[in-house]
Amino acid sequence: MRVEGARRTSAQPRRMRLRGAIAALLSTIACAEPRPRLDVPVIRLQLDADTIDVGQPLRGSVTATDASGVVYVSVEACSDTLRKRRPPVNISPADSVTVFFDLDIALAVAAGRTIEVRAIVIDDQSFVVEVADTVFVRGSAVRGPGPNCRPRNSAQ
Repeated sequence: MRVEGARRTSAQPRRMRLRGAIAALLSTIACAEPRPRLDVPVIRLQLDADTIDVGQPLRGSVTATDASGVVYVSVEACSDTLRKRRPPVNISPADSVTVFFDLDIALAVAAGRTIEVRAIVIDDQSFVVEVADTVFVRGSAVRGPGPNCRPRNSAQ
């Protein structure tokens, strides 16, 4: 029997509040668990010598570590007359990678000049890290201008 003037209450607003409370509780629980931290690769560029003779190969190694995994390593050497690159190494994600290089610069760089050596590492979270070092080419020539290298992402 229905009474005139009586109001029916809907359970919908109560259900909405309950759903909202459950969603807030679940999001709080999800945030309380430790999440994997984003980290950037750590690179160590090691040159065998900081001075080389004209025609002597440029040797060294690059060691990269990253908790999420290193996937790419590249080494290049450049000066005002040279741009030499070791073929890049694409890797299945690895925590630590060491790449040795032996760049034959032959007679492309005159005595008295400098060569910039750059290592580039990318991890599986797409963090890109670059480090650079300089090598002096020994000889009796007058020292010329330094390296004419541009960062990878600069305008040509």
